[in-house]
Amino acid sequence: RRAQSKESGIKEITAHELADTILYAVNVPAHININRIELQPTEQTYGGMSFDAVVTEEDDIA
Repeated sequence: RRAQSKESGIKEITAHELADTILYAVNVPAHININRIELQPTEQTYGGMSFDAVVTEEDDIA
């Protein structure tokens, strides 16, 4: 799998980035509950990044 990501040019999540995420999670204030953390390289999203609509502040108020 690692060879595939290097061949495709996907920038992998580093051990340091993973450790930073874990450190953040264990240090959030006690009133914050983290239910789930899912890490994935942005280039490896299912179907790629896409947006179907743009919501403006006016749309949000209506």
